[in-house]
Amino acid sequence: MEPVIHVSSDLLSRMSSSLNERGRRRKTFRIRPLITRRPISELINRRRKSMGQLEGEFGDGAAKLVFKRFLRPTPSHPNGREIEGMFEVFEVTRDIAFVVSSLSGATDEHGPQRFCSTAYPLATRPFISSKLLLDFIRRIADRNDWDAMSLDTQGYDRSTHRFRRDTKQQPVLDAFREMAEQGRKVHRMQVAFVDSDNVVRLRAAFDRYAQLNVMFGNFETCVHHFTMPSIQDASTQLASYNLKEAKRPIDQELLRFTFEGNPFVTYDEMRAVCDAIRRAPGMNLSIIHLNPYMQAQIVDFFTGAVLDMVILNENTITLSPQRTSGQSAMDRVATSIFRFYGEAVTDRTSVLEQERGDRG
Repeated sequence: MEPVIHVSSDLLSRMSSSLNERGRRRKTFRIRPLITRRPISELINRRRKSMGQLEGEFGDGAAKLVFKRFLRPTPSHPNGREIEGMFEVFEVTRDIAFVVSSLSGATDEHGPQRFCSTAYPLATRPFISSKLLLDFIRRIADRNDWDAMSLDTQGYDRSTHRFRRDTKQQPVLDAFREMAEQGRKVHRMQVAFVDSDNVVRLRAAFDRYAQLNVMFGNFETCVHHFTMPSIQDASTQLASYNLKEAKRPIDQELLRFTFEGNPFVTYDEMRAVCDAIRRAPGMNLSIIHLNPYMQAQIVDFFTGAVLDMVILNENTITLSPQRTSGQSAMDRVATSIFRFYGEAVTDRTSVLEQERGDRG
């Protein structure tokens, strides 16, 4: 997939200048993309309270934001502690922004990471399948005639709700296969790209939220061939979930997830899907019925949307909003299922088409 959305050379130059100011050679450069639904200035103003103290204004396509937060006491810091730092927000297009920093540890967690994780519903983070993650990494290697070696792979297990890390240095395809054999989906991978002389030309980490961490090498290569294609996949036609906004009640959609095999033979697997949805921020689920089929109701507290979910056979989940405004919550439910349970083939059917089919 070649990127249709392009990053201007001027923006890349400004980001590069920012890198040089921070002593690029000694730090990891992080890019977290956001798909924005409201102006960036509004997003910044709305996040000031949740960030503790946030200073800086958006202007000329960018903002330098200085934050300060006081963290509660912990066993390692019985009197609490204050952290502060700076990160930047760049406007790529009217609908896309980059949150850029070189912070690490708790400073990164309570600064740019918190800014992005609390951006919904004004902005959302793109999310891609583990297969696309592999495809984009291999594409970077193929375009430059490099070998892609996994240095640190994290795979998510839906049964234990835990990540497994594999720090064995091996080809990226071998790392993906090992995770698949254990029933895990690769969520994040740190990769060294090596040329024919066995010289490392680029070292970077990629994850399914399209986050990019560059430790060494040209970050522009990763932006063009990982970040932007990931955003395109997540935002253009919502390809991962096959969703579209319903303009009238008559056009509301049912979203179906069809999984390989027959995972829903047991009630434990049905409950595992419910637990996966509950892990999404601001999302709750109540099971209404669980014998012999499952019926549940999902509430998105961020938007007030209510969704109905049913499992009527051994491999299919059906999701439908109770009103048109619920459409915006469906992609978050889909992301949580893909993230914390497993990937599936999805298709959509309008409520009207479903009713016609039921009547024969």
